[in-house]
Amino acid sequence: QYSHTTHQESDGYLARLDDKGQVVWGTYYGGESFTNDEVSAIFVDGGDVYIAGTSESSNGIATPGTHKDTLSQVHLDAFLARFTADGERVWGTYYGNDSGRDRAQALARLPGGDLVIAGWTDSELEIATPGAFQDSFAGDVDVFLARFTPDGERVWGTYYGGPGYDSSATLTTTPQGQIYLGMATDSAGLASSDGFQIVKSGDSDLLLAKFAPDGTRRWATYYGGAHEEFYYATAASGADTLVVVGGTASQDGIASPGAL
Repeated sequence: QYSHTTHQESDGYLARLDDKGQVVWGTYYGGESFTNDEVSAIFVDGGDVYIAGTSESSNGIATPGTHKDTLSQVHLDAFLARFTADGERVWGTYYGNDSGRDRAQALARLPGGDLVIAGWTDSELEIATPGAFQDSFAGDVDVFLARFTPDGERVWGTYYGGPGYDSSATLTTTPQGQIYLGMATDSAGLASSDGFQIVKSGDSDLLLAKFAPDGTRRWATYYGGAHEEFYYATAASGADTLVVVGGTASQDGIASPGAL
């Protein structure tokens, strides 16, 4: 396996179990210093396993020649890594910039094998690519969305956020290649004019946005009531059904007539 030993403060881990719940292999994933590394998302694609997370370690995470193989000076970057079904690492890359902190929270696969990751960032550089939907940092914390090839090369990246705090990123994709990005936000002005709810209602609303495989936004909508909403997960069934779940402190704006 990739690593047999852990290093304080904390490492991420990855393990494979058989159909009877027995461990086939397990590995730590982290650096060789007193830092924190965590794995927050996973996707299995045939014989390959992809993980995304956050690292404070300057070694043990990224491999040479990928999108970003050195840790930012602020010592908190997102990362994406690929493993074989036998627990051997194929490659790993950081995602972030010296100007801020970056944390991966979600990971999904596109048809053809490319990956999309999402999370939050307060880095002002190297997150978005030229011509992206939102090519500049907007607020206290923005969400990011990025597409990578199976070889660890970035295809495109974009910010998504406003003047407030945007985080709790979730992802799901469809067989047609559409990308659904969810987040919790206290920023105004993030919905499209054709969204279900175009104005933020409370202290913090959910925001759901649809992106094309090339990073173009199709639509975006708020979802929430007069108080605060929390975003936990998004799932798609086929091309036409989308389900979101979370938590709310609002007594309005959530349930439809006749609901449970």
